Amino acid sequence: MIDKQKLKKLVAGGETPAVISALLKHAKAKGLKELENVLLMMQARLEQNEGEARQGTITREAADTLRNQVNAAILHLLDQDLEKDVDMGQLVSAVNPKPTKRNWWLPLALAGIMVIYIIAKDVMNSKPFGLTVFVHGPEGVEQRLLRSEGKVVLHIGQDQREASINEKGEADFKEIPAKFRGKTARILIDHPQPYQSTHPDSMYLLLPSRPVYLEVSLRNTDKIFGRVFDFDSGDPLSDVTVSIRNVKTSSDENGYFELKIPAGLQAKFQNVAFQKAGYQFSEMDSVPVHTRQELQVALHRKR
Repeated sequence: MIDKQKLKKLVAGGETPAVISALLKHAKAKGLKELENVLLMMQARLEQNEGEARQGTITREAADTLRNQVNAAILHLLDQDLEKDVDMGQLVSAVNPKPTKRNWWLPLALAGIMVIYIIAKDVMNSKPFGLTVFVHGPEGVEQRLLRSEGKVVLHIGQDQREASINEKGEADFKEIPAKFRGKTARILIDHPQPYQSTHPDSMYLLLPSRPVYLEVSLRNTDKIFGRVFDFDSGDPLSDVTVSIRNVKTSSDENGYFELKIPAGLQAKFQNVAFQKAGYQFSEMDSVPVHTRQELQVALHRKR
């Protein structure tokens, strides 16, 4: 059941998109096709208006005028019987409900503009479009971890497309078929090292002139593991202190160790220290943690 007074208050509070969404849901549930078409047109025109205002292609005054016209149309619809269908004439009369002899032409002009907009929108939607994906790290969009390495992969249903990451850390998709306009896609990283999308299950909306910002991070950097042996005898060494900065663990009776690395200390490469009483101190520089290779470490006895 539509709460008209509540929706009118939302319009007054600047929540017109939410009101349109609620009315669209009602129109679809009731099978009111004309009402649905009118609402879809207003929704599209409002979105285009806000986009043009942000880009500076129209003045803020012009944007406000269009928004007020849409609000007037919505308020007019809310005064009607929404249990039955409406037609385009209601939208036009809502924008200029009482035409005078001086402005009788305005409703017709508005109707013409709406028709032209619909036709132009259909033409635009029939053409392939481009999409830019900005690949960045968890510290923000300026942290371009991948430059001229790896690929971005779009998964749109059963369709899969990929583009190489350029020197700016961006992947440009040039010719995405028009049928995918407004669809959602999973966007993942294809890289020889374990870089992955931070939110691999997220879905991204595909629209022209609307870039996608994809956060990635290097995975498999949360631990190192391996075994420590006596250099001369080859016997496993227990109680060897294994450390990365101030994080430590000890090897067991089989010489095996596993050191968990806290998130704040994780990195692609680590310096790992090994220390045991009666043995020389040893340190391995630039251990490639992300490869997940077992470390084999031999310690020399002190002479």
